[in-house]
Amino acid sequence: MSLGTAVIGTGRWGKQHVRILAESKRGPLRWVCDKDTAALAKIQRQAGSARTTPDLDEVLQDPEVKAVIVTVPSPAHYAVARRVLEAGRHCFVEKPLTLKAKESEQLTGLAQERGSPDIFMNILSTNGFVGRFITDWAGPDAILKSVKIRLGAPNHPGDTMTMTGQVTAKDDGVIEVHVRGANDLGDHVTGTVALELPA
Repeated sequence: MSLGTAVIGTGRWGKQHVRILAESKRGPLRWVCDKDTAALAKIQRQAGSARTTPDLDEVLQDPEVKAVIVTVPSPAHYAVARRVLEAGRHCFVEKPLTLKAKESEQLTGLAQERGSPDIFMNILSTNGFVGRFITDWAGPDAILKSVKIRLGAPNHPGDTMTMTGQVTAKDDGVIEVHVRGANDLGDHVTGTVALELPA
């Protein structure tokens, strides 16, 4: 299943999400939204075929948008995420979720009311999972030199994610493995791991 995605906010983290989604073949980046029209003009080329707008309502009125990534400044996380959830979209909010615990609890409750689990795998948990996948394959004495991954579709507790890997290079004792973890929504994680095997 393909997830039409929107990125709200074009700061440091927003630019990263736009770049990754625009390069991805997993699902279309449909919108990039920021109140700063000069920032939108700068990111248009990187956004590829995605439309840009300063108006969040315009994004949320698009029925093809199924997931929204919120990367606005932290004080606005609660208000934007709430609007996204109330519009019935999947919502990923860059950390911190909110600046107040009560607001975080309200967003969690709202997401659960709409059928979303409140916990999902993030970059930290997925990084550990990928490392374990590689060491289960290579053996516990394998030395991970680098783990370079990108996240895509969310993966919640109880979801079935199938991990696959393929050796793509061997150079001077270092093995490079391309990894992919996919669930019913698409690719949760893709990337490469470099490792050394014990002598």
